[in-house]
Amino acid sequence: MGRQKIHEFYPYIYPRRVWVVRGLKQNEIQDFFSLRNGDSIVFDDTEGNEPLCTVFPYIKLRENGKYGILVLISEKISVSDMAHESTHVAMEIFNDLGAIITYDNQEPFAYLVGWVADCINQVRIGKFKY
Repeated sequence: MGRQKIHEFYPYIYPRRVWVVRGLKQNEIQDFFSLRNGDSIVFDDTEGNEPLCTVFPYIKLRENGKYGILVLISEKISVSDMAHESTHVAMEIFNDLGAIITYDNQEPFAYLVGWVADCINQVRIGKFKY
């Protein structure tokens, strides 16, 4: 995928990938990703006025059809934004898999939120564990 602007992470215990993307334009993103049904991703924002982070659930990689969640980040994403968006990603994965979050069993969800935040941060700082 070129200069590695698309970073793929796999949590192993949940069968979904998380792709964190920085520095690609909307048309470039659509070249790599689609909705699971094959339709194009619809961007609700106008180019040049993108949010600091956007999460797209129910995505597949066109190249191989693998399912996951797409996270688009800007250069200015903060720790607060990473935590916020990581919660959305974890909720989408749990929802997609039919997993349930309960007060008495918080650890699986908390683990996933932390893992996603770490993935986003790796892309943000440009230092990777893999």
